[in-house]
Amino acid sequence: MQLFNRAVSLLIENETKDTSVKIEKLQVAFDITRTLEKENSTLVAEVFNLSETTRSFLESPERLVITLSAGYGEDLHDLFVGDVRVVRHHRDGADIQTTIEADDGGLASKKWARKQFPAGTLLDTILKYLLNYAGVGEGNVAEATAISETNGVGDKIINGWHARGYALDLLHTLCNSRGIDFSVQSGEGQFLPIGDVKQGVPIVSVSPGSGLIGSPTIDNEGIMTCETLLLPDVFPGTRIDVKSEFVDGRFKVQRADYSGSVFTDDFSISIEGKEIS
Repeated sequence: MQLFNRAVSLLIENETKDTSVKIEKLQVAFDITRTLEKENSTLVAEVFNLSETTRSFLESPERLVITLSAGYGEDLHDLFVGDVRVVRHHRDGADIQTTIEADDGGLASKKWARKQFPAGTLLDTILKYLLNYAGVGEGNVAEATAISETNGVGDKIINGWHARGYALDLLHTLCNSRGIDFSVQSGEGQFLPIGDVKQGVPIVSVSPGSGLIGSPTIDNEGIMTCETLLLPDVFPGTRIDVKSEFVDGRFKVQRADYSGSVFTDDFSISIEGKEIS
């Protein structure tokens, strides 16, 4: 991969996707945090010299969804999808700087669910109800039942189940009890076996001189931290192989902090990963 010619694109759409603006070829800097934990993924983006029309659209009272893509040349990959929460503009000399703050799962985390499921209800039925109630896409929910059965738990709720609480909290609790690692990634539900990684995604391998920045570390609990160039296919739940002087192993990405700018040297990912066998 030729790591030059950095590019960042922002797509902002209303909820029905019938109105949108695309921001590209402008000065953009961003910080993104994505995690497997309950906390929402977040984005802070700084954009310079947007048109008055675009600035007005960003101030719309309706729900706006933002997708930030970044990469090199024409090879861009989505790093973040979430809801616009805060927009601020201010003048800095001759420039107008716009700050956009967004989160993934913020609206969903506030949805309170209450429903009684009788004995024998399929796990799939409950998961889809909670996802739909929270306004989160189903993602790979179809794999959740197979994960549960692999862990020795059936596909039905034997004694019935009373859903009462925030829908995302209920999803985390229910999935954890069945050995399922649940999180929201880019507005979609992600269901993985605890201790295993997302399938169907290319495995990223890094080493000195090949994507790795500096020296990675690993603690006595098998938590690895490292910094890499801004590479595709690195997000919570995926596998990354790290080979260096002191760290040599396979890891499940638990947290990824992306930082990028088209006008400074910053274009990287800080990663926390759990060692896997």
